[in-house]
Amino acid sequence: SNEAKCRLERIGPNSLRPPRKKSIWELWLKQFDDGLVQILVGVALASAAFSVSEVWDAVLEEGRSGAAANTISGGDVSDGIDMFQTMRSFFDTIANNPSLK
Repeated sequence: SNEAKCRLERIGPNSLRPPRKKSIWELWLKQFDDGLVQILVGVALASAAFSVSEVWDAVLEEGRSGAAANTISGGDVSDGIDMFQTMRSFFDTIANNPSLK
């Protein structure tokens, strides 16, 4: 009809705009809206800070007495080296496992 053509010219088509796509950053930041996730991230950061301070204290102690390896490993230097090698082989095994990729 003539009236429909006039409205189409004056107002435009009767359709909705497609929703705006969210950027990858918006989607990533949205994951932190949950309170439990915020608590877990806070605890993880606190734990990392505590670990860094423990290692730093051990490094400073090594400069004074040469006992950092004992502070970190809790025992003999060879115990710490063995623990590191065991952890390294464990993570290498996980990284090279094709079923986990």
